[in-house]
Amino acid sequence: MAPRPSEPPFTAAREAAASALAQTYPNIEVLIGDNGSGEAMAGWDPKIVSDPRLIYRRNPHNLGMCGNFNALADAAAGEYLVAIGDEDGLLLDCASGLAREMKPGVSVDICNN
Repeated sequence: MAPRPSEPPFTAAREAAASALAQTYPNIEVLIGDNGSGEAMAGWDPKIVSDPRLIYRRNPHNLGMCGNFNALADAAAGEYLVAIGDEDGLLLDCASGLAREMKPGVSVDICNN
């Protein structure tokens, strides 16, 4: 998930979303939290916007960074969650590597690289 900043420009957020959608791990959803910008996804690459794995959520008002992360975590449908910010990116095999290391019965795991 990549919380979107509340002010333009959104170049970094577009790049973060593209890196998440480029994962080699096939079973992902990418949630983008628009934190009240009102800009929707104007100017985004149509290939990104039309990807069925992408879920765009617009908050009715700015929830702050933590509130935006929490709203996206609540909306996530997957078993695991990788949180990235709008200025972050993921290496192509990041989700595959994380999934490979998940252990049965572990409820919280943190990876920071």
